Amino acid sequence: KVGDHQRFHVLLFGSRDRVSFAGGGAPASVDPLISGDGSGGVTIINHKLLARWTYLPNETVSNKMTLAFGPDTNRLGFGAFNVDSTTYTLFFRDDLYLDLESWLRVRGGLDGVLIFGNFGIDLPFSLDTTELDPLGEPDADSLRVQTIVASPSPYIEADVELGPVTLTPGLRADPYWIWDGASGERVYEAISIDPRLSFRWQIHQKAAFKGSAGR
Repeated sequence: KVGDHQRFHVLLFGSRDRVSFAGGGAPASVDPLISGDGSGGVTIINHKLLARWTYLPNETVSNKMTLAFGPDTNRLGFGAFNVDSTTYTLFFRDDLYLDLESWLRVRGGLDGVLIFGNFGIDLPFSLDTTELDPLGEPDADSLRVQTIVASPSPYIEADVELGPVTLTPGLRADPYWIWDGASGERVYEAISIDPRLSFRWQIHQKAAFKGSAGR
């Protein structure tokens, strides 16, 4: 806590999970994916550093910002078949609250994610990786792909209290972009605009009727 108007929180956490299995495999004539040893396992590792800042300058305005960053590693192995991925994820969220009147509260902000990913596959047979990666090989037993994903999403909504009924109109935009990490070329983009409307009718002190509509 810094002064009377600011608060900071920092949290570091992580986990490592491992599941192993064994099997006798099968002849290559049955299925090359399960031929050979047949043993393998799944490993999931993640670490995150989370920081949160809350700013309360007065009774009508407040702001909350959250940042989280860390790597995630996933590995799946089964005989000669292996899949691995390592991603670095940055999550961010900022929320601004304005109490304009006793019956009106407005919220707005931005939340999103930025991901840098490396994905790899090792196969017990060869395939034409040029269909998945322009820089691939026509006869390869592995594939490596680098990807960057970004999705910043702004929103705004309001709580309007009309006696026992509270209306909450809102609007949110969700853009989504993917780049090839090796060439820097944008390979996918999309955006959706989502209007929303919800209501709460306080029928009794311990009973309320709720509903919502939106895209």
